[in-house]
Order: sequence, then C-alpha cells, then structure tokens
Amino acid sequence: MIQYRNWRNFLCRLSNPTNATLGAITTAQVTITDDESDPTITIVDNSTAEATTTANMVLQLSNPSAKTITLEYTVTDATATGGADYTAITGVQTLNIAP
Repeated sequence: MIQYRNWRNFLCRLSNPTNATLGAITTAQVTITDDESDPTITIVDNSTAEATTTANMVLQLSNPSAKTITLEYTVTDATATGGADYTAITGVQTLNIAP
C-alpha cells in the first residue's frame, strides 16, 4: 500500500473594492491537485548466506518524491520455511526519501 496523494487547498477572499461592490460570493476555495505520477517501489533481488542473522532488502523508487511514502510488508514462505529457516515478520515502514 502506498499512501501518496497530498492535495492542498487555499482560500481567495475579495474585499475593499474601489468603484465596484462585492457580489454574493466573495470567497473561493482553490484545490491544488497533485498531478505527479505515483512512484513504483521495486525490491531489488537479494540473497543472504545461511549463517546470516539479518537480511536487508534494497528498495528502488521509480521516480523522486518529496512526499512521505508508507509501505506495508509481509515475509512469507517460498522454498524456505518460517520458524525453521527464517523468522516471518510483518510491519509498516515509513520512507522519507529526499528528491
């Protein structure tokens, strides 16, 4: 899951006209929509020696982002067995990546 959208709003208010009067609507909310494409996160394949106690996964982001990305992860069995070959974990990681 990537939580990425970050739309922002501001208000524009009209006041104190000269040689005119204000109409019924004097305030407008403007939304700045984020038109950047969402980045893609990819795991770069890694291997870990059997005697190693930790495995580090390298993630690659497809394009820079000034936004905070939150990523959920789960470790599950393939040919290795959780509890015997590794410790199965799940979690949420917040990534702060400088553009």
